[in-house]
Amino acid sequence: MIAHGIRLARRGALAARLGVVRVCLNLLLAGNRLLPRAAAKAWSGHAAEVTDRIGGQVRKMPEDTWPLVACHWKQPKCFEGMARHFECLAQSIAEASNLPVLELPVTMLVGAQNEHPTDQHLYARRISTNTKLLVAEKSGHWIQLDEPELVVTAIQETAERIGH
Repeated sequence: MIAHGIRLARRGALAARLGVVRVCLNLLLAGNRLLPRAAAKAWSGHAAEVTDRIGGQVRKMPEDTWPLVACHWKQPKCFEGMARHFECLAQSIAEASNLPVLELPVTMLVGAQNEHPTDQHLYARRISTNTKLLVAEKSGHWIQLDEPELVVTAIQETAERIGH
């Protein structure tokens, strides 16, 4: 799975260098979804589903931020950075799993629409002895866009737990 993400990110960097990403994003911002979707499918095959999902997440943002997001994604370095992140992910997870368990109040938000460990409570206890697990029932990856009130409440409650 990670190797596939690395390959897609590297293809994205090449597509950005060739101007394909710029054209597709400009078309998307102009309201044309058909041609960018066809280009994504041609460029990445089944991974076009990923670009559809990302597009859906971006559409949740305020519309005036879309050009800023597009400006970022038009740059090859965005995709190259993503590939480097994926390349280091396994090592980062291994290193993090060897860290001592914290004793600080931690609130862990998990989007119900994401894949996550089957025993979330066990995973939460590995982070801190004082972890509160909240499942965002209406959310995927970007809980702050799907359920912002849940994020605000979690921050307030965590701050209160730290203060006591």
